[in-house]
This record gives sequence, C-alpha cells and structure tokens, in this order.
Amino acid sequence: MDFYDTLVWSRILGLAIFFGLFAVFVFWSYRPGGRRYYDDAAQVPFRDESKHAGAEN
Repeated sequence: MDFYDTLVWSRILGLAIFFGLFAVFVFWSYRPGGRRYYDDAAQVPFRDESKHAGAEN
C-alpha cells in the first residue's frame, strides 16, 4: 500500500464514521421518548412570563 491508497481508505473511513454519528444523532432526536423532552424545552421561553412582566417597566 502506498500513500495514495492510505489516503483513500482514510477518507472512506472518515466518511463512514461521520455518517454513523449523523445516523445516531438523527435516531436520538426522533426516539420515542424524546418528544416529551423536546416539547418541554420548546416552552422554556414562555414560562413565568407574568413574573418578569413587571421588571421591564
């Protein structure tokens, strides 16, 4: 194996690793139990709105 062959295989290996990480992240985001967590996180900016409403005046 010369340098060019090593370079080609390292690119293929790197692509496979990053594609695998991407697949894991997508699966983790769409897992069955994740919806409750993401719905809760989406409501964070709207919590305790009445408590901080007087601070702006």
